[in-house]
Amino acid sequence: MIFVKKIDDLIIESIANNGPLTIQSLQWFLWDKVSQPNLYKKISEYIDKHILIKNWKYIDLNKKRILGLLNFAKDVEWRYINENEISISLRGITHKKYKASSLYELDSIWSSLLAELNLMYNHKEINYIYNSHAYHAIWMPNSDILLFENIWRRAPKTLFLIWNKTSIDEYWAMLLSKVTNTEVLMNSETWLPKNWYFLNVVWDYYLEIILPDALSQYFELIIQGTKNIEDLNIDMFTQLFHFKNSISITIYKNTEQAKKLAKKIELSFKKHKWENL
Repeated sequence: MIFVKKIDDLIIESIANNGPLTIQSLQWFLWDKVSQPNLYKKISEYIDKHILIKNWKYIDLNKKRILGLLNFAKDVEWRYINENEISISLRGITHKKYKASSLYELDSIWSSLLAELNLMYNHKEINYIYNSHAYHAIWMPNSDILLFENIWRRAPKTLFLIWNKTSIDEYWAMLLSKVTNTEVLMNSETWLPKNWYFLNVVWDYYLEIILPDALSQYFELIIQGTKNIEDLNIDMFTQLFHFKNSISITIYKNTEQAKKLAKKIELSFKKHKWENL
C-alpha cells in the first residue's frame, strides 16, 4: 500500500519549503493533488485557525502560532509520554539540566528550549552560537531547520562560529549562509572548548551540550573519514542519533556569564575581520 500525504500537510510543506506563496503559485505546486475550490477551502480553514496568515496576496505560515503549538506539543510529550517527566517552562529558573537517552531525544528538548526562549523574548539582540563540530548538520529535519531559521530571523544578527573545518562542517556552513541575518565563521581560533562542545547564547540565557566520549568518538570516525559530502554514509550517521547513551543539555540564566561567552564568540569574528583588512 502506498501512503499519500494529506493535502493539509502538502499545503504546509509547500509554503515552508518555498516561502510565502500566492494562491495561484500554491495551486501550481499542488495541481495534481487538489482542485482549486478545495484548495481555497483548506486555506480559508487554516487562516481561521491562525495556522496561515494572508499578507496582501501572499499566503504564509503563522510562525509564532506554530512555534507555540510546537512548544506545547513538546512539553506534553515530555510530561506525559516519555518515561522522564520534563517541564520545559523556564520562568524563574537559574540553572537546569535536561537528560536524554539519545541525541534523537535530546534534539526534541533542545528545540523546545529554543522555542520557549523565542516566545519569552521579543526584544532584538544578537544571537550567538558555537559548534566545535557541526554534527547535526546532515540529520536535522526540515521542521527543526524552520524552527532555527525563525528564531534567528528575530534577532538582528546571528553569529555562528564553527571551530573545525571538515567537509561536513563546510556543508553546514553553506546551509547556514543562506539563513537571513546569519554570519558564519569556520576554522577560527577560539577560547571555547574544542572537543564536541556546543553553545548557544540567547539573551540572558545560554545552553551547553558536551557529547559523551563514546558518542563523540563514533562521530569523529565518520566525519574524519568523509572527504567529500557525497561520500558520507547517511545510514551510519543517522544511527548515531538513536545510539543509546546518557546525554544532557544544560540551560543557565546568568546575564554576566552569558555576556562573557557571547564576547568570546564575537572576538573570533572581530579577529578574523582585522586579519583580512
